[in-house]
Amino acid sequence: MAMERITVTRPVAVLVRVTAGYRQALIREIQAALQGLEREEARRSGPALDGDEAARAGRVTETRAKLLARSREIAGLADGRLVLHGRLESLVDIRVGDRWCDGVEVILEDGRVVEIRAANGGGGDWNT
Repeated sequence: MAMERITVTRPVAVLVRVTAGYRQALIREIQAALQGLEREEARRSGPALDGDEAARAGRVTETRAKLLARSREIAGLADGRLVLHGRLESLVDIRVGDRWCDGVEVILEDGRVVEIRAANGGGGDWNT
């Protein structure tokens, strides 16, 4: 017996349109992470580091460098550019005759959903 419909999962890409507020929020998160690293280093500062502590100090230094690089990258993002915020999955009912699409993109701007569209640019039905 042929089925008329089925429920499946589909990928959902969550994209953020860059605004000044978005950049500021990301930079605040990075600054908070850097402050956490500084607190950890201050707590650990002591006379001599054993092997594990030295390795941990190296990881902290590497993490700091990555955070600072990310901060510079964020500061250079142009307003209006779309950046990937994350990926999700959603359930959807598909029926015989529906157009197939490869997924959905949800566009956020300043914390609000401003657009939902088929990820492949086509006009997929998939309840979008």
